[in-house]
Amino acid sequence: MAEKLDDEDLLELLNRKEEAASHYIHGQLGTEREDAMRRYHRMPYGNEVDGESSIVSSDCQDTVEWLLPALLKTFTSTDKAVSFEPSSQADVKGSEQATDACNHVFYKQNNGFLVLYTAIKDMLTVKNCAVMWRKEDVETVSSVPFKGATAEMLAMMLQEEDAEIEQATPAPMVDEQGQPQIDPMTLQPVMGYSGRIKKTEKKSIVKVEAFSPDALLVQRDWTSPLLHDCPYVGRLMRVTLSELKMMGFDCTAEELSASDMRDAGANGSRLTDVDRIEAAGSQLVNDDHSDDDSMVEGWLRIEYVLADKDGDGIAERLCVYRLQDKILKCEVTSHVPIATSSPILNTHRWDGMSEIDVVADLQELHTELLRQTLNNLYLTNNPRTKVLTDANWSPLANIDDLLDSRAGGVIRQRDVNAISEQVIPFSAGASMPMLEYVQGMRENRTGVSRQSQGLNPDSLNNTATGRQIDMSASMQ
Repeated sequence: MAEKLDDEDLLELLNRKEEAASHYIHGQLGTEREDAMRRYHRMPYGNEVDGESSIVSSDCQDTVEWLLPALLKTFTSTDKAVSFEPSSQADVKGSEQATDACNHVFYKQNNGFLVLYTAIKDMLTVKNCAVMWRKEDVETVSSVPFKGATAEMLAMMLQEEDAEIEQATPAPMVDEQGQPQIDPMTLQPVMGYSGRIKKTEKKSIVKVEAFSPDALLVQRDWTSPLLHDCPYVGRLMRVTLSELKMMGFDCTAEELSASDMRDAGANGSRLTDVDRIEAAGSQLVNDDHSDDDSMVEGWLRIEYVLADKDGDGIAERLCVYRLQDKILKCEVTSHVPIATSSPILNTHRWDGMSEIDVVADLQELHTELLRQTLNNLYLTNNPRTKVLTDANWSPLANIDDLLDSRAGGVIRQRDVNAISEQVIPFSAGASMPMLEYVQGMRENRTGVSRQSQGLNPDSLNNTATGRQIDMSASMQ
């Protein structure tokens, strides 16, 4: 019989799996995702020349933003995120209750529209989405004030679960006329208490969230976007010490801070969110210096790994919550509550292709054509000026006058032929058919055309219905 897997061996296994997945996720795949976001945000290519056009075409952004509303409409056209169908007459009532419960969780407890929006846009831009659902135990602490409460009333309030007196100040109670109230049994003043009572409410919720694909770790050689049988799936989550405490985990600020050590390590597991934010032209300000230990941040790893922990020779699916070198929780689970998908699947690979991958080269070609067209237009409207000089290269015209382009200005010259314009033929018109050709290539690749909404080719018809669909697509 195989030996049982202790915590030390399990930590070694998880670190090895994480490192192997991180090399690809935050290496090659991370570089491709960063490049895709640069294309989406129309960042410069790096080959711009001073004095010439630096425009960047918006083919990638246009394609994503045209597809996004049509796909969202497909999933959100009804208020049912999921519908259960009964298999027998006895299941009708149960299926209706399950449908109502799941839709309440998705749209009421969670922002279902935002989850779908984020997941679909991630797919269209950075190859994959990442959605996780999990049961979470949440503690809500509230402080309720009370005034003029008797000892009996305080006793009743403390009978509530997880309630405790935070502060109580005794004071004699008075009647409406401001006279002290006297207990007829003891003939003593009736004492009242004012202060605050602390209540801790515990409840379980189902949380559904679309998180950054950069935080999704999948075994490199996994061959399917379906993760339920994948040997290793993990999620990196940025959490504070307070959030860990609310999850029910016992750890210190030093242990949580130590989980950031790996970010600067050789395995390259630092998330590329920083690169993506910088690619969007933003600045990331990270203030880790705080005197409040409850707000200390670090990386929590939620991992689902197949391993033989009990030594029976059969690998079980383990759900492990851990910091870098400390296991917070380890339990057997039935499934992997993380889903990923891509708009274009690659066979025998879990990661697919995004729409930006499809049109990135066309955007670069379109950009080059636009720049050349505009450069020719600039030179045609503002041609270079030729100035005649003598044998010593001294100009026969006043250079200051030539640099002054005001209408009606005077140009002084010593020779009638001293000044002439270098005529640039207007050839930009020849680029127009090529620009249309590139536009047609993009439409053929993506299915998103100027006359359709991408999912309904019938809108190409020049009919009232087709025009209405075109208008609806434009409004989306």
